[in-house]
Amino acid sequence: GVVWVQHDGVASSIYGGVHEGGTWSGPALLEAGAERAGTPSLAAADRGYGVSWIQSDGVADSVLLVRHDGIAWTSLEPVEVDPGPASGARIASNGDGYAISWEQEVAGANRLMAAVRDGGGLNTPVVVDDGGGEASPGALTSDGEGYFLVWQQQDAPMEAPRGYASTFHPGAGTWAAPELL
Repeated sequence: GVVWVQHDGVASSIYGGVHEGGTWSGPALLEAGAERAGTPSLAAADRGYGVSWIQSDGVADSVLLVRHDGIAWTSLEPVEVDPGPASGARIASNGDGYAISWEQEVAGANRLMAAVRDGGGLNTPVVVDDGGGEASPGALTSDGEGYFLVWQQQDAPMEAPRGYASTFHPGAGTWAAPELL
């Protein structure tokens, strides 16, 4: 599958396409918002794709998710609805579900957030970093079972950023405490 941002002269929108049976589907509009959308991220699962991106609601930027279930694109799912601006949405798949991570301003600081969508639906987003400083964009991946998230965090002003990691195992259902790398 592929996803892209397309500007129509008024707004930027997210489109997707799927390659099945040797041919590409036509472009599908994945959202219908009147405000700008951008930075789409795509992950392949066993039976389809997941796409997350950032979209403005006119007040703040939010994280959205849509899936292709192997037949059609599903309805849009808001991943987070907090009032703080969000940025840098990323998505990964373990084959059955998806994890989405992003940065969000919370109480004046950039925090690293994550949510997991499994067979039971979308879990409540959680703060993954330890709150010790400003978290910056991370990388999100899967080993086919759980998820791994790594990021940089500046723990004090004028201090060099340090690397951290956290894991999510479906059996535990939560993100592990951050570990300094």
